[in-house]
Amino acid sequence: MTEAVETSIKKTIAYFGIFDFPLTEMEVYKNLWQPGRPVSFAETEAELERLVANNELEVREGFYFLKHASDAVINRKKKYLVGQAKMKKARRVARLISCLPFVSAIFVCNDMSYLNANADSDIDFAVLTAKGRIWTARFFAAGLMAILGQRPTAKNRADKACLSFYSAEDGWNLEKLTYLEDIHLIYWLSQFFPVYGEQTAVDDFFAQNSWLKEFLPNWFPVKPNRRWTVQHRCLIKKIVEAVLNGTLGLVVEKLLKTIQLRILPKHLAELAAAKDTDVVINDQILKFHDRDARLAIKKQWEEKCAAINTPARGLTPIS
Repeated sequence: MTEAVETSIKKTIAYFGIFDFPLTEMEVYKNLWQPGRPVSFAETEAELERLVANNELEVREGFYFLKHASDAVINRKKKYLVGQAKMKKARRVARLISCLPFVSAIFVCNDMSYLNANADSDIDFAVLTAKGRIWTARFFAAGLMAILGQRPTAKNRADKACLSFYSAEDGWNLEKLTYLEDIHLIYWLSQFFPVYGEQTAVDDFFAQNSWLKEFLPNWFPVKPNRRWTVQHRCLIKKIVEAVLNGTLGLVVEKLLKTIQLRILPKHLAELAAAKDTDVVINDQILKFHDRDARLAIKKQWEEKCAAINTPARGLTPIS
């Protein structure tokens, strides 16, 4: 067993430990962070057993975690039950949004993508749209949620629909959003949970983001149970898309873009102008993460790795 595999396992468990999320053997294998060479499930399993035997990791009820984090298993189970209830709400919201024009696919993301939700948290969605129609899709989606009172506020976030990420078809490759050593975005994207979309669109999105395998070589996209997905087709959506597919649609797209930029909160416009990847506003990607925690999480991860004498450095830069 090589030191590189041991280090990779510890890095992986350390990252998910930030979110109080112990991992099963298969989850460690699937999410193995930069092992440096091909690693089989059997090899991962054997190394986990060795680390437990050496008192470097703990295991309880099939979940592996860093030492002194024994409450993590109880917390994961509690959050799983909360996540199950929230996923039912997420499916209802996705059903509504799926009927809107130019929405190609919808993913649940962040903690909800692996059912690790807190009771007072909102439900984060990532929405894929047709090329050249991202502003139209956002106008209808955000507008509908506002009309229904489903957008999160500072005073009320629980179970609200957070629609802070959109990507048009010509912007589905999200590699350009990464910082150097951007572990959180990589895991965030790898956990995208599709609740709506033609399979060809979902497959194409994941294919365009196959660069994730440079960091997570054992990763594979989530294949959700049908009970969590929206399967129906909406005739009205098809009619509206047909009407707006030509010159009229381009005029409407430009108009809706102008309207949305004019009412955009000033702090988001300033963050977008800073040219980092926290807030991104263009015709391919709309990312409104004004409290982007990637760098803070990366620092937490490095501190956890240091505490267990595991170097966090040595990542492959993304060019």
